Amino acid sequence: MEKNLLRKRPLFVMIIFLLLSTLAPLDAAIRAISFSPSLIARTTQGRGVGYDEGYSTLGILAGSKWLNCCFQPFIDLRADAFNDGKMAASGGIGGRYRNAYNGMVLGLNAYYDYRHSKIDYQQVGMGLEIGGKGFFLRANGYVPVGRKTHVLHVEDFIVVEQFSLRHRHLQQALGGFDAEVETSLRRLSPNYSKCWNPYLAIGPYYFKGKFGDHIRGGRIRFGLQYMDCLSLEVKTTFDNVYHTITQGVVSLMFPLGGSSCFPTNWCEPCCQRCYVQPVQRNDIIVLHKECVVQKCEWIADCARGTR
Repeated sequence: MEKNLLRKRPLFVMIIFLLLSTLAPLDAAIRAISFSPSLIARTTQGRGVGYDEGYSTLGILAGSKWLNCCFQPFIDLRADAFNDGKMAASGGIGGRYRNAYNGMVLGLNAYYDYRHSKIDYQQVGMGLEIGGKGFFLRANGYVPVGRKTHVLHVEDFIVVEQFSLRHRHLQQALGGFDAEVETSLRRLSPNYSKCWNPYLAIGPYYFKGKFGDHIRGGRIRFGLQYMDCLSLEVKTTFDNVYHTITQGVVSLMFPLGGSSCFPTNWCEPCCQRCYVQPVQRNDIIVLHKECVVQKCEWIADCARGTR
């Protein structure tokens, strides 16, 4: 028995040695692809396009650095609570690549959004980001999935003896797109501070459901950002349905450690700065109420839902 153990000991020691020898490169590989999470807290107050209450957001944005930090995949998770207690949530993945020669940044992302109202609504979204020196271009598309409409209530009106009108009041999720161009305003002043970044963004949006009007409008965002941790913003939208709406947004961002891509000097420009910024998109599903008029030859036809 002891002789067998002695014979097997060199093999056992060799196996242990091989396992230990793989820990260092394995640890280095894990560190190389480890994600650096940041906690995001934001509040948006005032009604918006598709919702009547302000809301607050708590999220985690986790990014990694590959290819000498020229490519960064990220995971973005957000939970939203409206002032009236209703909930929403978003989750997405994406990546941003920086060209080492000209400094241009290209980003792609995909998201899933959820919102609870009269029923549970869902949508998927895709986004594109293109950035350069002094500007950032974004475009996002949104497609509702699952159940898209909910009947709030029904009213029947008898026009003549054999004819009637049925008014169906619906709540529906709208799909569409938005886009914007953002630019930094701090270089307009010769004595600008590199730690403070005033910015301006402007762009169009369009939303449409199965019933009702097309929503066509534009959005302007003006904000002041301090390093990567504080942002104060005023956002105004104007369209043919909701007309003019102004909201206030306060955002806080806290790095939680890990292989951080934050620059050593927070006030100096760095290729990683754009990587740690949250994706700008409409993560609240746009819900719109619409009245659909249905004409029936007989009242019984309305009850059966026929025309």
